[in-house]
Amino acid sequence: MLCQQACDRVKNCGQVDLGACETQCGKELLGEGYLIQEIARDYFLTLKDFKENECTYKMGAYWEKWGPNKGNSSKFDVLLEQDEFQACMTHENKCDGETPLMARQADCMSGYYQWNKEIRAKLKPCYSIPKCLDRIGCLFEGFPSLPEQEPWLAGVPDPLAE
Repeated sequence: MLCQQACDRVKNCGQVDLGACETQCGKELLGEGYLIQEIARDYFLTLKDFKENECTYKMGAYWEKWGPNKGNSSKFDVLLEQDEFQACMTHENKCDGETPLMARQADCMSGYYQWNKEIRAKLKPCYSIPKCLDRIGCLFEGFPSLPEQEPWLAGVPDPLAE
């Protein structure tokens, strides 16, 4: 029911295949998609109740809530896998003393924490690279090949998959 309600919110945003969206949503909620279950559930619950233009959600509005300018740092304290999040933060803290805490937390959320175990396994070796700029390049290479839009909404072909 959640997947149907959430996907129905973006049906008028162009190139959304509702059946594919519901299928991918189901995979995400079971932990078989791109995202970890905690984030997938929050993503689709938030989409279901989203009050603004649904198409802005499809274009990434959900991720703004984890951005460094939204809310306070304590929102990261409730993440379920604190050991994974803190491992990322340990490496991020070594980069420099000038990057604000919220920016490092947002980087760990988007660059590592949100992803499933397989994607994390590809990204984890990047954190052993001592130079931060080299690490960032490694992380970009390790990210999954994702569609231009949100992959969990499905229906948009992945231009790199061919």
